[in-house]
Amino acid sequence: MTDRLQHSQRVAAARAGFSERTARRIDADPRLPSQRPAPRGRTVPDPLEAVWEPVLLPILARDPAVQAVTLLRHLQTSDPEAFPDDRVRRTLERRVRDWRALNGPERDVIFRQTPEPGRMALSDFTDANELCVTIAGQPLEQRLYHFVLAYSGWEHAAVVLGGESFPALAENLQNALWTLGGVPGEHRTDSLSAAYRNLDAEAAADVTKRYDAFCAHYGMLASRNNPGEAHENGSVEAHNNHLKVALDQALILRGSRDFADLASWRRFVDELVARRNRRRESAVRIEMAALRPLPARRTTDFTEVVARVTKTGGFLVHQVFYSAPSQLIGKRLRVHVYDDRIEAFLGATPVVTHPRRRGRDDGARVHCVNYRHVIHALRRKPQALAAGDWVETGANLIAIGNSGAGKSHVLCAIGHALVEAGKRVLYTPTTDIVQRLQAARRDLVLEAALAKLDKFDLIILDDITYAQKDQAESSVLFELIARRYETRSLAIAANQPFSAWNRVFPDQAMTVAAIDRLVHHATILEMNGESFRRRAAARRRSSEPVAAPTASSDNIGVEATDNINDKLREISAE
Repeated sequence: MTDRLQHSQRVAAARAGFSERTARRIDADPRLPSQRPAPRGRTVPDPLEAVWEPVLLPILARDPAVQAVTLLRHLQTSDPEAFPDDRVRRTLERRVRDWRALNGPERDVIFRQTPEPGRMALSDFTDANELCVTIAGQPLEQRLYHFVLAYSGWEHAAVVLGGESFPALAENLQNALWTLGGVPGEHRTDSLSAAYRNLDAEAAADVTKRYDAFCAHYGMLASRNNPGEAHENGSVEAHNNHLKVALDQALILRGSRDFADLASWRRFVDELVARRNRRRESAVRIEMAALRPLPARRTTDFTEVVARVTKTGGFLVHQVFYSAPSQLIGKRLRVHVYDDRIEAFLGATPVVTHPRRRGRDDGARVHCVNYRHVIHALRRKPQALAAGDWVETGANLIAIGNSGAGKSHVLCAIGHALVEAGKRVLYTPTTDIVQRLQAARRDLVLEAALAKLDKFDLIILDDITYAQKDQAESSVLFELIARRYETRSLAIAANQPFSAWNRVFPDQAMTVAAIDRLVHHATILEMNGESFRRRAAARRRSSEPVAAPTASSDNIGVEATDNINDKLREISAE
Protein backbone atom coordinates (compact mmCIF):
# COMPACT_ATOMS: atom_id res chain seq x y z
CA MET A 1 0.00 0.00 0.00
CA THR A 2 2.92 2.36 0.54
CA ASP A 3 4.01 2.06 -3.10
CA ARG A 4 0.94 4.02 -4.12
CA LEU A 5 2.18 6.99 -2.07
CA GLN A 6 5.42 7.13 -4.04
CA HIS A 7 4.47 5.82 -7.52
CA SER A 8 1.77 6.20 -10.10
CA GLN A 9 -1.26 3.93 -10.14
CA ARG A 10 0.12 1.84 -13.00
CA VAL A 11 3.55 1.38 -11.42
CA ALA A 12 2.12 0.63 -7.98
CA ALA A 13 -0.22 -1.99 -9.45
CA ALA A 14 2.67 -3.63 -11.30
CA ARG A 15 4.81 -3.72 -8.16
CA ALA A 16 1.91 -5.24 -6.18
CA GLY A 17 1.28 -7.91 -8.87
CA PHE A 18 -2.28 -7.10 -9.99
CA SER A 19 -3.86 -5.27 -12.89
CA GLU A 20 -4.34 -1.57 -13.32
CA ARG A 21 -8.11 -2.08 -13.35
CA THR A 22 -7.97 -3.67 -9.92
CA ALA A 23 -5.82 -0.75 -8.77
CA ARG A 24 -8.49 1.69 -9.91
CA ARG A 25 -11.18 -0.29 -8.05
CA ILE A 26 -9.13 -0.28 -4.85
CA ASP A 27 -8.44 3.43 -5.17
CA ALA A 28 -12.13 4.09 -5.53
CA ASP A 29 -13.14 1.94 -2.53
CA PRO A 30 -10.39 0.31 -0.43
CA ARG A 31 -12.88 -1.72 1.61
CA LEU A 32 -13.16 -5.48 1.23
CA PRO A 33 -16.29 -6.84 -0.53
CA SER A 34 -17.55 -8.23 2.76
CA GLN A 35 -17.30 -4.77 4.29
CA ARG A 36 -19.39 -3.06 1.59
CA PRO A 37 -23.18 -2.51 1.96
CA ALA A 38 -25.57 -4.78 0.08
CA PRO A 39 -26.75 -3.54 -3.39
CA ARG A 40 -29.88 -1.46 -3.40
CA GLY A 41 -33.01 -3.56 -4.10
CA ARG A 42 -36.63 -2.74 -4.99
CA THR A 43 -37.78 0.42 -3.27
CA VAL A 44 -41.51 -0.20 -3.75
CA PRO A 45 -43.50 -3.44 -3.55
CA ASP A 46 -43.99 -5.43 -6.76
CA PRO A 47 -47.54 -4.53 -7.90
CA LEU A 48 -47.81 -7.80 -9.87
CA GLU A 49 -46.44 -10.14 -7.21
CA ALA A 50 -49.87 -11.46 -6.18
CA VAL A 51 -51.11 -12.13 -9.75
CA TRP A 52 -48.07 -12.87 -11.90
CA GLU A 53 -47.60 -16.57 -11.20
CA PRO A 54 -51.12 -17.71 -10.23
CA VAL A 55 -53.08 -15.65 -12.79
CA LEU A 56 -50.96 -14.30 -15.65
CA LEU A 57 -48.38 -17.03 -16.25
CA PRO A 58 -51.00 -19.73 -17.03
CA ILE A 59 -52.56 -17.43 -19.66
CA LEU A 60 -49.17 -16.71 -21.26
CA ALA A 61 -48.26 -20.40 -21.21
CA ARG A 62 -51.53 -21.28 -22.94
CA ASP A 63 -51.05 -18.73 -25.72
CA PRO A 64 -47.88 -16.58 -25.80
CA ALA A 65 -49.46 -14.27 -28.39
CA VAL A 66 -51.64 -12.59 -25.78
CA GLN A 67 -50.79 -8.89 -25.41
CA ALA A 68 -49.88 -7.18 -22.17
CA VAL A 69 -52.76 -4.74 -22.51
CA THR A 70 -55.16 -7.71 -22.78
CA LEU A 71 -53.79 -9.11 -19.53
CA LEU A 72 -54.19 -5.72 -17.88
CA ARG A 73 -57.84 -5.46 -18.97
CA HIS A 74 -58.38 -8.95 -17.58
CA LEU A 75 -56.95 -7.89 -14.22
CA GLN A 76 -59.06 -4.73 -14.16
CA THR A 77 -62.17 -6.81 -14.83
CA SER A 78 -61.43 -9.52 -12.27
CA ASP A 79 -60.02 -7.25 -9.52
CA PRO A 80 -61.00 -3.61 -10.16
CA GLU A 81 -59.99 -2.47 -6.68
CA ALA A 82 -56.37 -3.67 -7.01
CA PHE A 83 -56.02 -2.41 -10.62
CA PRO A 84 -58.24 0.65 -10.98
CA ASP A 85 -56.17 2.32 -13.74
CA ASP A 86 -53.25 1.79 -16.18
CA ARG A 87 -50.39 2.73 -13.86
CA VAL A 88 -48.92 -0.79 -13.99
CA ARG A 89 -49.15 -1.08 -17.78
CA ARG A 90 -45.46 -0.32 -18.45
CA THR A 91 -44.38 -2.70 -15.70
CA LEU A 92 -46.59 -5.44 -17.11
CA GLU A 93 -45.35 -4.86 -20.68
CA ARG A 94 -41.71 -5.18 -19.56
CA ARG A 95 -42.52 -8.31 -17.57
CA VAL A 96 -44.29 -9.94 -20.54
CA ARG A 97 -41.45 -8.94 -22.91
CA ASP A 98 -38.83 -10.48 -20.62
CA TRP A 99 -40.92 -13.66 -20.21
CA ARG A 100 -41.23 -14.08 -23.98
CA ALA A 101 -37.47 -13.64 -24.40
CA LEU A 102 -36.84 -16.52 -21.96
CA ASN A 103 -39.87 -18.77 -22.43
CA GLY A 104 -41.62 -17.71 -25.65
CA PRO A 105 -41.89 -19.77 -28.86
CA GLU A 106 -39.04 -20.03 -31.32
CA ARG A 107 -39.03 -17.36 -34.01
CA ASP A 108 -38.19 -17.58 -37.70
CA VAL A 109 -34.62 -16.86 -38.62
CA ILE A 110 -33.94 -15.20 -41.96
CA PHE A 111 -30.81 -16.45 -43.70
CA ARG A 112 -29.35 -13.75 -45.89
CA GLN A 113 -28.48 -15.06 -49.33
CA THR A 114 -26.20 -13.69 -52.01
CA PRO A 115 -27.89 -13.99 -55.44
CA GLU A 116 -25.97 -15.91 -58.08
CA PRO A 117 -26.00 -14.86 -61.75
CA GLY A 118 -28.56 -16.75 -63.78
CA ARG A 119 -29.88 -18.78 -60.86
CA MET A 120 -33.28 -17.27 -59.99
CA ALA A 121 -36.05 -15.12 -61.42
CA LEU A 122 -39.18 -14.06 -59.54
CA SER A 123 -42.69 -13.13 -60.67
CA ASP A 124 -45.47 -11.33 -58.86
CA PHE A 125 -48.68 -9.39 -59.48
CA THR A 126 -49.16 -6.05 -57.77
CA ASP A 127 -52.22 -3.82 -57.62
CA ALA A 128 -51.67 -0.59 -59.58
CA ASN A 129 -54.99 1.19 -59.02
CA GLU A 130 -53.19 3.61 -56.69
CA LEU A 131 -51.59 5.19 -59.78
CA CYS A 132 -55.06 6.55 -60.71
CA VAL A 133 -54.50 6.07 -64.45
CA THR A 134 -57.46 6.83 -66.73
CA ILE A 135 -58.10 5.83 -70.34
CA ALA A 136 -59.99 8.52 -72.24
CA GLY A 137 -61.24 9.80 -68.89
CA GLN A 138 -62.35 6.41 -67.55
CA PRO A 139 -60.58 4.95 -64.45
CA LEU A 140 -58.53 1.89 -65.34
CA GLU A 141 -58.82 -1.17 -63.08
CA GLN A 142 -55.44 -2.80 -63.47
CA ARG A 143 -52.64 -4.87 -62.03
CA LEU A 144 -49.00 -5.02 -63.03
CA TYR A 145 -47.26 -8.30 -63.74
CA HIS A 146 -43.65 -7.90 -62.58
CA PHE A 147 -40.69 -10.16 -63.48
CA VAL A 148 -37.30 -9.59 -61.85
CA LEU A 149 -33.90 -11.32 -62.06
CA ALA A 150 -32.59 -11.70 -58.52
CA TYR A 151 -28.93 -10.99 -59.35
CA SER A 152 -28.97 -8.10 -61.82
CA GLY A 153 -32.41 -6.66 -61.03
CA TRP A 154 -33.39 -6.72 -64.73
CA GLU A 155 -37.17 -6.37 -64.84
CA HIS A 156 -40.15 -6.70 -67.14
CA ALA A 157 -43.60 -5.26 -66.41
CA ALA A 158 -46.94 -5.63 -68.15
CA VAL A 159 -50.42 -4.18 -67.58
CA VAL A 160 -52.96 -6.87 -66.65
CA LEU A 161 -56.67 -6.08 -66.86
CA GLY A 162 -58.12 -9.24 -65.35
CA GLY A 163 -57.24 -11.23 -62.28
CA GLU A 164 -54.04 -13.02 -61.35
CA SER A 165 -54.80 -15.92 -63.66
CA PHE A 166 -52.64 -18.60 -65.20
CA PRO A 167 -53.02 -17.11 -68.74
CA ALA A 168 -51.85 -13.73 -67.45
CA LEU A 169 -48.86 -15.34 -65.72
CA ALA A 170 -47.92 -17.63 -68.61
CA GLU A 171 -48.26 -15.05 -71.40
CA ASN A 172 -46.36 -12.29 -69.62
CA LEU A 173 -43.69 -14.62 -68.24
CA GLN A 174 -43.00 -15.85 -71.76
CA ASN A 175 -42.85 -12.27 -73.02
CA ALA A 176 -40.30 -11.51 -70.30
CA LEU A 177 -38.11 -14.52 -71.13
CA TRP A 178 -38.12 -13.86 -74.87
CA THR A 179 -37.40 -10.17 -74.33
CA LEU A 180 -34.52 -11.14 -72.03
CA GLY A 181 -33.19 -13.69 -74.47
CA GLY A 182 -32.38 -16.41 -71.93
CA VAL A 183 -33.78 -18.67 -69.21
CA PRO A 184 -32.79 -18.66 -65.51
CA GLY A 185 -32.38 -21.88 -63.57
CA GLU A 186 -35.30 -21.31 -61.18
CA HIS A 187 -38.56 -19.38 -61.27
CA ARG A 188 -40.23 -18.42 -57.99
CA THR A 189 -43.77 -17.21 -57.41
CA ASP A 190 -45.99 -16.57 -54.41
CA SER A 191 -47.44 -20.11 -54.47
CA LEU A 192 -49.75 -19.12 -57.34
CA SER A 193 -52.28 -18.46 -54.59
CA ALA A 194 -54.01 -15.75 -56.60
CA ALA A 195 -54.28 -18.00 -59.64
CA TYR A 196 -56.50 -20.54 -57.90
CA ARG A 197 -57.85 -18.65 -54.91
CA ASN A 198 -61.47 -19.22 -55.99
CA LEU A 199 -61.03 -22.68 -57.54
CA ASP A 200 -61.93 -26.07 -56.16
CA ALA A 201 -59.26 -28.66 -55.40
CA GLU A 202 -59.45 -30.28 -58.85
CA ALA A 203 -59.14 -26.99 -60.72
CA ALA A 204 -56.32 -25.83 -58.44
CA ALA A 205 -54.44 -29.06 -59.12
CA ASP A 206 -54.92 -28.47 -62.87
CA VAL A 207 -53.40 -24.98 -62.60
CA THR A 208 -50.43 -26.37 -60.67
CA LYS A 209 -49.95 -29.11 -63.27
CA ARG A 210 -49.99 -26.60 -66.14
CA TYR A 211 -47.57 -24.32 -64.34
CA ASP A 212 -45.14 -27.19 -63.71
CA ALA A 213 -45.40 -28.22 -67.37
CA PHE A 214 -44.77 -24.61 -68.40
CA CYS A 215 -41.57 -24.42 -66.34
CA ALA A 216 -40.45 -27.85 -67.62
CA HIS A 217 -40.77 -26.59 -71.21
CA TYR A 218 -38.25 -23.84 -70.42
CA GLY A 219 -36.08 -26.06 -68.22
CA MET A 220 -36.75 -23.95 -65.10
CA LEU A 221 -37.19 -25.29 -61.60
CA ALA A 222 -40.64 -24.19 -60.36
CA SER A 223 -40.44 -23.00 -56.75
CA ARG A 224 -42.92 -21.26 -54.51
CA ASN A 225 -42.46 -19.35 -51.30
CA ASN A 226 -44.44 -20.38 -48.24
CA PRO A 227 -47.86 -18.72 -47.93
CA GLY A 228 -47.72 -15.56 -45.85
CA GLU A 229 -43.93 -15.29 -46.02
CA ALA A 230 -43.47 -12.27 -48.27
CA HIS A 231 -39.77 -11.95 -47.38
CA GLU A 232 -39.10 -15.20 -49.29
CA ASN A 233 -40.10 -13.32 -52.44
CA GLY A 234 -38.33 -10.19 -51.28
CA SER A 235 -36.39 -9.48 -54.48
CA VAL A 236 -39.57 -8.81 -56.42
CA GLU A 237 -41.68 -7.47 -53.53
CA ALA A 238 -39.21 -4.63 -53.02
CA HIS A 239 -39.04 -3.97 -56.77
CA ASN A 240 -42.87 -3.76 -56.91
CA ASN A 241 -42.86 -0.70 -54.70
CA HIS A 242 -39.87 0.86 -56.49
CA LEU A 243 -41.58 0.39 -59.87
CA LYS A 244 -44.87 1.94 -58.75
CA VAL A 245 -43.04 4.89 -57.20
CA ALA A 246 -41.11 5.39 -60.46
CA LEU A 247 -44.34 5.23 -62.50
CA ASP A 248 -46.03 7.69 -60.15
CA GLN A 249 -43.14 10.15 -60.47
CA ALA A 250 -43.06 9.77 -64.25
CA LEU A 251 -46.80 10.48 -64.39
CA ILE A 252 -46.25 13.62 -62.31
CA LEU A 253 -43.60 14.82 -64.78
CA ARG A 254 -45.93 13.99 -67.67
CA GLY A 255 -48.51 16.31 -66.18
CA SER A 256 -51.47 14.04 -66.78
CA ARG A 257 -52.57 10.54 -65.83
CA ASP A 258 -55.01 10.25 -68.72
CA PHE A 259 -54.10 8.30 -71.87
CA ALA A 260 -55.89 8.17 -75.20
CA ASP A 261 -56.03 4.37 -75.21
CA LEU A 262 -54.69 1.33 -73.40
CA ALA A 263 -51.88 0.87 -75.92
CA SER A 264 -50.49 4.32 -75.03
CA TRP A 265 -50.40 3.46 -71.31
CA ARG A 266 -48.70 0.13 -72.00
CA ARG A 267 -46.11 1.88 -74.17
CA PHE A 268 -45.49 4.38 -71.34
CA VAL A 269 -44.81 1.49 -68.90
CA ASP A 270 -42.51 -0.26 -71.39
CA GLU A 271 -40.46 2.88 -71.99
CA LEU A 272 -40.00 3.53 -68.26
CA VAL A 273 -38.94 -0.08 -67.59
CA ALA A 274 -36.47 0.11 -70.50
CA ARG A 275 -34.87 3.23 -68.99
CA ARG A 276 -34.57 1.50 -65.61
CA ASN A 277 -32.95 -1.56 -67.20
CA ARG A 278 -30.32 0.56 -68.97
CA ARG A 279 -28.85 1.42 -65.56
CA ARG A 280 -28.27 -2.30 -64.90
CA GLU A 281 -26.45 -3.14 -68.14
CA SER A 282 -23.15 -4.18 -66.53
CA ALA A 283 -24.85 -6.61 -64.13
CA VAL A 284 -27.13 -7.89 -66.90
CA ARG A 285 -24.10 -8.74 -69.09
CA ILE A 286 -22.70 -10.87 -66.26
CA GLU A 287 -26.05 -12.59 -65.78
CA MET A 288 -26.65 -13.18 -69.49
CA ALA A 289 -23.51 -15.34 -69.62
CA ALA A 290 -25.07 -17.66 -67.01
CA LEU A 291 -28.56 -17.94 -68.56
CA ARG A 292 -29.63 -21.00 -70.50
CA PRO A 293 -30.77 -20.63 -74.13
CA LEU A 294 -34.45 -20.30 -75.01
CA PRO A 295 -36.34 -23.32 -76.40
CA ALA A 296 -37.19 -23.49 -80.08
CA ARG A 297 -40.74 -22.21 -79.57
CA ARG A 298 -43.13 -20.74 -77.03
CA THR A 299 -45.54 -22.95 -75.11
CA THR A 300 -49.20 -22.69 -74.12
CA ASP A 301 -50.06 -19.42 -72.41
CA PHE A 302 -53.84 -19.58 -72.53
CA THR A 303 -56.75 -21.65 -71.26
CA GLU A 304 -58.82 -23.53 -73.81
CA VAL A 305 -62.60 -23.74 -73.88
CA VAL A 306 -64.69 -25.69 -76.38
CA ALA A 307 -67.83 -23.77 -77.40
CA ARG A 308 -70.56 -24.38 -79.95
CA VAL A 309 -71.80 -21.54 -82.19
CA THR A 310 -75.54 -21.30 -81.62
CA LYS A 311 -78.29 -20.23 -84.00
CA THR A 312 -78.13 -16.75 -82.49
CA GLY A 313 -74.78 -16.32 -84.25
CA GLY A 314 -72.39 -16.58 -81.34
CA PHE A 315 -70.96 -18.65 -78.51
CA LEU A 316 -70.61 -18.37 -74.74
CA VAL A 317 -67.28 -18.18 -72.89
CA HIS A 318 -67.34 -17.55 -69.14
CA GLN A 319 -70.89 -16.14 -69.32
CA VAL A 320 -70.00 -13.68 -72.09
CA PHE A 321 -71.63 -13.91 -75.54
CA TYR A 322 -69.22 -13.44 -78.48
CA SER A 323 -70.46 -13.17 -82.06
CA ALA A 324 -69.16 -15.36 -84.88
CA PRO A 325 -69.63 -15.52 -88.65
CA SER A 326 -72.96 -17.12 -89.53
CA GLN A 327 -71.19 -19.83 -91.55
CA LEU A 328 -69.95 -21.28 -88.24
CA ILE A 329 -73.41 -21.87 -86.75
CA GLY A 330 -73.51 -25.38 -85.33
CA LYS A 331 -69.71 -25.76 -85.36
CA ARG A 332 -67.64 -26.52 -82.27
CA LEU A 333 -64.81 -24.03 -81.79
CA ARG A 334 -61.68 -24.29 -79.69
CA VAL A 335 -61.44 -20.95 -77.91
CA HIS A 336 -58.10 -19.77 -76.53
CA VAL A 337 -58.76 -17.43 -73.61
CA TYR A 338 -56.00 -14.90 -72.88
CA ASP A 339 -55.97 -12.11 -70.35
CA ASP A 340 -57.00 -9.43 -72.86
CA ARG A 341 -58.46 -11.32 -75.85
CA ILE A 342 -60.02 -14.55 -77.08
CA GLU A 343 -59.08 -16.42 -80.25
CA ALA A 344 -61.39 -19.08 -81.69
CA PHE A 345 -60.25 -21.88 -84.00
CA LEU A 346 -62.13 -24.29 -86.25
CA GLY A 347 -59.70 -27.17 -86.22
CA ALA A 348 -56.37 -25.46 -86.70
CA THR A 349 -57.80 -22.48 -88.61
CA PRO A 350 -58.29 -19.17 -86.73
CA VAL A 351 -61.81 -17.87 -87.39
CA VAL A 352 -62.74 -15.32 -84.71
CA THR A 353 -60.87 -12.84 -82.52
CA HIS A 354 -62.48 -10.59 -79.93
CA PRO A 355 -61.23 -8.37 -77.11
CA ARG A 356 -61.96 -10.24 -73.91
CA ARG A 357 -64.98 -9.13 -71.91
CA ARG A 358 -65.74 -10.13 -68.33
CA GLY A 359 -69.05 -11.03 -66.75
CA ARG A 360 -70.96 -8.67 -64.50
CA ASP A 361 -71.18 -9.26 -60.77
CA ASP A 362 -74.98 -9.22 -60.91
CA GLY A 363 -75.05 -12.11 -63.39
CA ALA A 364 -76.41 -10.06 -66.30
CA ARG A 365 -75.29 -11.33 -69.71
CA VAL A 366 -72.47 -9.38 -71.40
CA HIS A 367 -72.30 -9.29 -75.22
CA CYS A 368 -69.40 -8.65 -77.55
CA VAL A 369 -70.76 -8.40 -81.10
CA ASN A 370 -68.85 -7.60 -84.26
CA TYR A 371 -71.48 -6.12 -86.52
CA ARG A 372 -69.82 -7.64 -89.61
CA HIS A 373 -70.87 -11.05 -88.30
CA VAL A 374 -74.59 -10.19 -88.36
CA ILE A 375 -74.83 -7.42 -90.94
CA HIS A 376 -75.78 -9.73 -93.84
CA ALA A 377 -78.58 -11.36 -91.86
CA LEU A 378 -79.88 -7.97 -90.81
CA ARG A 379 -79.90 -6.74 -94.40
CA ARG A 380 -81.84 -9.78 -95.62
CA LYS A 381 -84.26 -9.85 -92.70
CA PRO A 382 -84.13 -6.80 -90.45
CA GLN A 383 -86.94 -8.38 -88.42
CA ALA A 384 -84.13 -10.14 -86.49
CA LEU A 385 -84.05 -6.94 -84.44
CA ALA A 386 -87.46 -5.70 -85.56
CA ALA A 387 -89.45 -8.65 -84.25
CA GLY A 388 -90.29 -6.59 -81.19
CA ASP A 389 -89.06 -8.92 -78.44
CA TRP A 390 -86.28 -6.64 -77.30
CA VAL A 391 -88.44 -3.53 -77.61
CA GLU A 392 -91.28 -5.04 -75.62
CA THR A 393 -88.91 -5.89 -72.75
CA GLY A 394 -87.38 -2.40 -72.65
CA ALA A 395 -83.95 -3.54 -73.91
CA ASN A 396 -81.59 -1.18 -75.72
CA LEU A 397 -79.52 -1.23 -78.89
CA ILE A 398 -76.17 0.57 -79.01
CA ALA A 399 -74.07 1.00 -82.16
CA ILE A 400 -70.52 2.19 -81.50
CA GLY A 401 -67.94 2.81 -84.19
CA ASN A 402 -65.99 5.21 -86.33
CA SER A 403 -67.63 8.12 -88.07
CA GLY A 404 -69.08 7.09 -91.43
CA ALA A 405 -69.25 3.37 -90.62
CA GLY A 406 -73.01 3.17 -91.12
CA LYS A 407 -74.32 3.32 -87.56
CA SER A 408 -77.15 5.75 -88.28
CA HIS A 409 -78.18 3.82 -91.39
CA VAL A 410 -78.41 0.57 -89.47
CA LEU A 411 -80.48 2.11 -86.69
CA CYS A 412 -82.75 3.88 -89.18
CA ALA A 413 -83.32 0.63 -91.08
CA ILE A 414 -84.22 -1.16 -87.86
CA GLY A 415 -86.48 1.71 -86.85
CA HIS A 416 -88.18 1.64 -90.24
CA ALA A 417 -88.84 -2.09 -89.92
CA LEU A 418 -90.28 -1.56 -86.42
CA VAL A 419 -92.57 1.15 -87.76
CA GLU A 420 -93.86 -1.24 -90.40
CA ALA A 421 -94.40 -3.79 -87.60
CA GLY A 422 -96.68 -1.34 -85.80
CA LYS A 423 -94.23 0.10 -83.27
CA ARG A 424 -94.03 3.78 -82.48
CA VAL A 425 -90.49 5.01 -83.17
CA LEU A 426 -88.89 8.44 -82.83
CA TYR A 427 -85.64 9.29 -84.59
CA THR A 428 -83.82 12.41 -83.40
CA PRO A 429 -80.29 13.76 -83.14
CA THR A 430 -79.33 13.76 -79.48
CA THR A 431 -78.57 17.48 -79.45
CA ASP A 432 -82.12 18.27 -80.73
CA ILE A 433 -83.97 16.29 -78.08
CA VAL A 434 -81.67 17.63 -75.36
CA GLN A 435 -82.44 21.19 -76.39
CA ARG A 436 -86.19 20.48 -76.41
CA LEU A 437 -86.04 18.91 -72.94
CA GLN A 438 -83.91 21.77 -71.66
CA ALA A 439 -86.52 24.27 -72.92
CA ALA A 440 -89.23 22.20 -71.24
CA ARG A 441 -87.34 22.39 -67.97
CA ARG A 442 -87.12 26.19 -68.26
CA ASP A 443 -90.89 26.29 -68.85
CA LEU A 444 -91.46 23.93 -65.89
CA VAL A 445 -93.06 21.29 -68.16
CA LEU A 446 -90.22 18.74 -68.22
CA GLU A 447 -92.36 16.01 -66.66
CA ALA A 448 -95.01 16.48 -69.35
CA ALA A 449 -92.37 16.38 -72.09
CA LEU A 450 -90.91 13.14 -70.73
CA ALA A 451 -94.37 11.65 -70.41
CA LYS A 452 -95.07 12.46 -74.06
CA LEU A 453 -91.90 10.61 -75.05
CA ASP A 454 -93.14 7.57 -73.12
CA LYS A 455 -95.62 7.00 -75.98
CA PHE A 456 -92.76 5.84 -78.21
CA ASP A 457 -91.71 2.20 -78.00
CA LEU A 458 -88.24 3.16 -79.29
CA ILE A 459 -86.33 6.42 -79.39
CA ILE A 460 -83.29 6.51 -81.69
CA LEU A 461 -80.68 8.96 -80.34
CA ASP A 462 -78.18 9.71 -83.07
CA ASP A 463 -74.66 11.02 -82.35
CA ILE A 464 -74.97 11.00 -78.57
CA THR A 465 -71.30 11.95 -78.09
CA TYR A 466 -71.90 15.25 -79.91
CA ALA A 467 -74.01 16.47 -76.99
CA GLN A 468 -72.43 19.36 -75.11
CA LYS A 469 -70.92 18.63 -71.68
CA ASP A 470 -73.14 21.12 -69.92
CA GLN A 471 -74.72 20.51 -66.51
CA ALA A 472 -78.24 21.39 -67.60
CA GLU A 473 -78.11 19.57 -70.95
CA SER A 474 -76.52 16.37 -69.75
CA SER A 475 -78.77 16.20 -66.70
CA VAL A 476 -81.92 16.17 -68.83
CA LEU A 477 -80.31 13.50 -71.03
CA PHE A 478 -79.64 11.41 -67.95
CA GLU A 479 -83.23 11.88 -66.79
CA LEU A 480 -84.44 10.56 -70.15
CA ILE A 481 -82.18 7.49 -69.90
CA ALA A 482 -83.15 6.81 -66.30
CA ARG A 483 -86.89 7.22 -67.02
CA ARG A 484 -86.85 4.68 -69.87
CA TYR A 485 -84.68 2.16 -68.00
CA GLU A 486 -86.32 -1.31 -68.19
CA THR A 487 -89.61 0.21 -69.41
CA ARG A 488 -88.98 1.71 -72.87
CA SER A 489 -86.17 1.11 -75.39
CA LEU A 490 -83.41 3.36 -76.66
CA ALA A 491 -81.25 2.90 -79.75
CA ILE A 492 -78.07 4.95 -79.62
CA ALA A 493 -75.39 5.73 -82.19
CA ALA A 494 -72.02 6.83 -80.79
CA ASN A 495 -68.66 7.42 -82.44
CA GLN A 496 -66.78 7.17 -79.14
CA PRO A 497 -66.35 4.16 -76.82
CA PHE A 498 -67.92 4.17 -73.36
CA SER A 499 -64.58 5.24 -71.88
CA ALA A 500 -64.99 8.64 -73.58
CA TRP A 501 -68.57 9.30 -72.48
CA ASN A 502 -67.35 11.40 -69.58
CA ARG A 503 -67.32 14.19 -72.17
CA VAL A 504 -71.11 13.91 -72.43
CA PHE A 505 -72.02 13.89 -68.73
CA PRO A 506 -70.79 16.43 -66.19
CA ASP A 507 -69.26 14.08 -63.63
CA GLN A 508 -67.97 10.56 -63.24
CA ALA A 509 -70.86 9.33 -61.10
CA MET A 510 -73.50 10.37 -63.66
CA THR A 511 -71.46 8.82 -66.51
CA VAL A 512 -71.21 5.47 -64.75
CA ALA A 513 -74.89 5.51 -63.81
CA ALA A 514 -76.01 6.31 -67.38
CA ILE A 515 -73.81 3.64 -69.00
CA ASP A 516 -74.89 1.07 -66.41
CA ARG A 517 -78.58 1.63 -67.20
CA LEU A 518 -77.99 1.54 -70.96
CA VAL A 519 -75.93 -1.66 -71.14
CA HIS A 520 -77.80 -3.66 -68.48
CA HIS A 521 -80.24 -5.00 -71.11
CA ALA A 522 -78.54 -4.10 -74.37
CA THR A 523 -77.20 -5.45 -77.62
CA ILE A 524 -73.99 -3.67 -78.60
CA LEU A 525 -72.85 -3.47 -82.23
CA GLU A 526 -69.18 -2.61 -82.68
CA MET A 527 -68.92 -0.93 -86.09
CA ASN A 528 -65.31 0.06 -86.57
CA GLY A 529 -65.10 -0.30 -90.34
CA GLU A 530 -63.66 2.23 -92.77
CA SER A 531 -65.73 5.35 -93.39
CA PHE A 532 -67.95 5.12 -96.48
CA ARG A 533 -67.51 8.85 -97.01
CA ARG A 534 -63.76 8.38 -97.14
CA ARG A 535 -64.14 5.55 -99.63
CA ALA A 536 -66.37 7.69 -101.85
CA ALA A 537 -63.94 10.60 -101.69
CA ALA A 538 -61.05 8.31 -102.64
CA ARG A 539 -62.97 6.96 -105.62
CA ARG A 540 -63.83 10.48 -106.77
CA ARG A 541 -60.18 11.48 -106.60
CA SER A 542 -59.27 8.49 -108.72
CA SER A 543 -62.04 9.41 -111.23
CA GLU A 544 -63.80 6.11 -110.71
CA PRO A 545 -67.58 5.96 -110.67
CA VAL A 546 -68.95 5.93 -107.17
CA ALA A 547 -71.00 2.81 -106.52
CA ALA A 548 -74.34 3.23 -104.87
CA PRO A 549 -73.93 2.81 -101.13
CA THR A 550 -76.83 0.34 -101.08
CA ALA A 551 -74.53 -2.21 -102.77
CA SER A 552 -72.65 -2.61 -99.52
CA SER A 553 -74.03 -4.73 -96.72
CA ASP A 554 -72.42 -2.32 -94.27
CA ASN A 555 -74.94 0.35 -95.27
CA ILE A 556 -78.11 -1.50 -94.40
CA GLY A 557 -81.20 0.52 -95.00
CA VAL A 558 -79.52 3.26 -97.06
CA GLU A 559 -82.14 2.81 -99.75
CA ALA A 560 -84.76 3.87 -97.24
CA THR A 561 -82.95 6.87 -95.80
CA ASP A 562 -84.49 9.33 -98.24
CA ASN A 563 -87.90 8.82 -96.70
CA ILE A 564 -87.21 7.14 -93.33
CA ASN A 565 -86.69 10.40 -91.48
CA ASP A 566 -89.84 11.88 -92.98
CA LYS A 567 -91.89 8.84 -92.01
CA LEU A 568 -90.49 8.73 -88.52
CA ARG A 569 -91.01 12.44 -87.99
CA GLU A 570 -94.63 12.07 -89.18
CA ILE A 571 -95.14 9.37 -86.56
CA SER A 572 -93.52 11.48 -83.86
CA ALA A 573 -95.81 14.39 -84.70
CA GLU A 574 -98.94 12.31 -84.10
